[in-house]
Amino acid sequence: MNSGIPLQFDTRQGRTISYSKYGSEGPVCVLLHGWMANANVFDTLLQELQLPKFQLLVPSLWSPEEKPDPLSEISIENLANDIIDLADFEQTYSFHIIGHSMGGQIAQWVAAHHPDRLTGLVLLCSVPANGLSLPEDMANLFRNAGENHEALHGIIQNVSIDMKESEATRLADSAFKIDADLIARSFEAWSDCDFASSLDRIQSPTLVVATDDPAMPFALQKEEVADRINDARIARISGCGHYPHCEAPEQTARVIEDFVDGLAS
Repeated sequence: MNSGIPLQFDTRQGRTISYSKYGSEGPVCVLLHGWMANANVFDTLLQELQLPKFQLLVPSLWSPEEKPDPLSEISIENLANDIIDLADFEQTYSFHIIGHSMGGQIAQWVAAHHPDRLTGLVLLCSVPANGLSLPEDMANLFRNAGENHEALHGIIQNVSIDMKESEATRLADSAFKIDADLIARSFEAWSDCDFASSLDRIQSPTLVVATDDPAMPFALQKEEVADRINDARIARISGCGHYPHCEAPEQTARVIEDFVDGLAS
């Protein structure tokens, strides 16, 4: 896929978010990253995606320069509203979301609370809508990881199965540039929330992509994500962990393309 056009927009919450735009015709797909990540987590996947008839919007929810307002709330609802603001800025009403991990949780919120806006939903190793309870020692590690490059690198390695060391280092380097308070507060946002009761409002076709993810295995993805959404399909990419777009980018691209192309036909 060709290089994207770098753009920015201002949210209703007063934040400035950067994003890249690929393509100029056809349905719009928002490619949404997860926790302790930015848009560049999809760099490898973008080399494999072949969606010439679609527009891709790839935002970075955090910028390296951003210092969070201590009085502002970081929540899945507010992050979902940022995605609605992006679509409004692009003057597009209906769009798809392809969301990874926390990005998948945000996507579920958008689909449940703005069901008329979503035309398709792809959830890659998504955090469930009812959050994820972690043992206290692991929760503390995640909460404080932003202050420690080694911890960030270790988290990435521990939830991956077939991640190249160079790719793990690249992702950790990128995560380390995000403000540590944003890492901590966004962790609390995705781990401690519950809007599962609203998932029956989702109207858009939904594909849940599960892997051999050590943190969010197939059974969890089926029971806590796919089975809670009406008529959701589930696909499995074996041999990779929490980052299928980095560990198995070609296969992940084909799964996404087949689903999105199927909705357009």
